[in-house]
Formats: sequence, C-alpha cells, structure tokens
Amino acid sequence: MFITHVYFWSVAMAMWNPDQFTVESFAAHPVVYELKENDQMKIVTIEPGRTMELKRASILAPLILLRDYTNDRTAERYVNGAFYERHLYENASLKASLLVKPQRRGHYHIVGLINSTHYIKPLRNQMDFMGRTRHVILEIPSSTGHICHNTINARSLLGEIFGFPRVKKQSGAHIIEASIISDYSHTKSLEMNSLDPLEYVMTYMHRVSLDFHQLKPSIKIMLTGYQTTLEENVEYVNFTSSGVLAAMETVVKLKNYVARTKSHRKADLVVLITACTIVATELKNTVMLGIACNNGICTEDKGILVKDAGARNSGVRTTTHEMAHTLGADHDGVGNSASCAADDGYIMTPIDAGKKRDEFSVCTKKVIATHLRKRRAPCLRRLTSRHISPLLPRAIVPFLEEK
Repeated sequence: MFITHVYFWSVAMAMWNPDQFTVESFAAHPVVYELKENDQMKIVTIEPGRTMELKRASILAPLILLRDYTNDRTAERYVNGAFYERHLYENASLKASLLVKPQRRGHYHIVGLINSTHYIKPLRNQMDFMGRTRHVILEIPSSTGHICHNTINARSLLGEIFGFPRVKKQSGAHIIEASIISDYSHTKSLEMNSLDPLEYVMTYMHRVSLDFHQLKPSIKIMLTGYQTTLEENVEYVNFTSSGVLAAMETVVKLKNYVARTKSHRKADLVVLITACTIVATELKNTVMLGIACNNGICTEDKGILVKDAGARNSGVRTTTHEMAHTLGADHDGVGNSASCAADDGYIMTPIDAGKKRDEFSVCTKKVIATHLRKRRAPCLRRLTSRHISPLLPRAIVPFLEEK
C-alpha cells in the first residue's frame, strides 16, 4: 500500500491543474483511494488526469448548537461536532473543501467545493456499470460589480459584556467563533436542491476559512452554531415594498436580534446568508452582494449579511470579503489600503470579478495583522471571551453587484 501511496502522490503533484476546468459543467465518476497507513488522508481521482490528495479537516466546535427558527418558537439541540464533520476533507493549495462520504461496496459520494471555480455533487440515482455514482462538476456562479464610493457610518450605542473566558485557544492561533443563520430564502433553496443544510454550511465556511490561512498570523473559523429559518418575515430581516432585502435595515435588525439571543451574542461573528436580492435603499436601491461593519468583529456590530444565490456556493467570496471588513480592512484602493490598486483584482477589490480574487493584497494582509495586535484581538484567542464594545464609529462597507 505504501507504493500505491507514493504513486498517487506523484500523480496529484504532476497532473492536477485546477485551470483545466474550462467548461461550466461536466459529469464524472470519481474514485476514492484510502491509505491504510494514514486514515487521515484520501486520494481522489475525479477523472483520468485529475487526481488530488485530501486530508482531514475541521470547522465545527466540539459541541455545535443547531436551531430551527420560527416567530413562535425555536427548536434547539446540541450535536457532536466531531461526528458531523467526520467526512470533511481539504486540499488547501487547491482551496478544496469536500465531504467524502462512504457508501455501499466501497464507493463514495463527494460534495462541496473542488477548487476556487467549481463544486461537485452526486447524482444519487445514476451509476455506471461498476456501481460508481455519477457526479456533476459545476461552475460556481460569479457576479460582476462596480465600485461603491460611499460608506455608511454606524455607531455602537451600548456596550455588551459577555461571560468570563472559559477556555484558551491554541497558543498563537486566531480563531473566529462564527454563528451562521440561513434566512428563509436560503433555507428553502437548500431544501429545493436536496442539500443537507449543515453539510452545505460546513463545506461553504471551511472554504472561507481556507482563504484566511494565507494571513500571518493565520486565522481559522470555528462554527459554534447554525440556524435555519422556517418563516419568511422574521425579526432579523427587513424587506422593501418590492420584496427584496434592505441591506442597512436588515443589518440593524440583525444586530438587535443578536443582542437578544445568547448563543449568537457569544459568537465573535454572526453571518446571515440569504438567497434574496439585497439592495441599499439609501443608494437608490443599488444591488449588493453583501454588507459588513468595519472593525465589527467581537463587537455588537458583529453581524454581516451576504448573498448566496441558489445554494451554489456563490457567496463564498463575498463572505471572505465581508469578514475581512470586520477585521478592519478597507477596499483596495481606498482608506488603509489606498496603496494597493483595486484593479489588481484581489479579494478586497469592491467588485466580484478580480483576477486574483482568492488572494489578499499586501495592504489587506498588513491591515489585518495590525488589527490582530490591537486590544480586541484577545477575543479571537479565547473561547466565549469577555468583551466590552467601545463607543466608536465604524463604517458599513457594502459589496455591490450590477443589476
């Protein structure tokens, strides 16, 4: 088995090229090879010439709180994070975040992001003559956008005191404890696509976490809670008269909801994911991809709003972008990142069409490194840390999409 391992390592290094995907979608019958000498790794051949090595990954807290929300009641339950993420694997260099789930007779279902441009899912009732499930590889939708020259100032009106620190995180590690909410449109989108909500959010947020590994010091994400929404009109969203989400108004409602909800209040960051169109009413209903509060992490302005259309992982880049805003980063070309041109196309360009959209610019890396040295950063080095939000203005930074 050792010889087989060496052989496939060579294939993975020599033959895999993520840029080979030049079509929007294609079908394949992946083969998974297990390594007896290392049960933390697998070799996956998508098709001849496309082989990669995967290693076990982690994104969930040891205990994760699952919530199903309605206006009348919220069902809650804690589950074992290690059990639910036991099939989660990654290839950090390819930005792959995958669930590799064993099936009968040694076959597998693979679901998640296969690289920066494509995702994979099984077609459960279609098999080849060998019993291997047919999978489809699809391009992640991308939106082109335009620069927003406006920022909307927000001010924290009160401080929050969380519980005393209980557990220190790993020495030197910065871990963002994130609580995720799928609004009604996103919850229904997952349901209509026959996707397990927690599994989808696991691969989605782990892919976001891989983007933050490039920072020094690196940042990891740990999901402490996930909430689905079973009614459309709930207390943490705000619709316009035309039935689309009002960005700023929704962020304000989300902030108030988080302040009243203990599980979200304990998190460093709360991410509200929607499949709805998001608009900035104060900017003549400009369509947006997301919105976040600058320097908002670990404060009462920790809530961010992002669009993930059709449960196709289209919101991954937006989530990374908005999270970087909460860590103090401005758009490239302005503010503390003025010396890095927006046209260079890094993650913090204010459009979703950059040539280097999986990389942070030098400016962003420096800004976030500086932020991590500030007094707020200890909240990212402790679990359920104590923090008092200062009465300081912060900018709401929108991420825009063309209509």
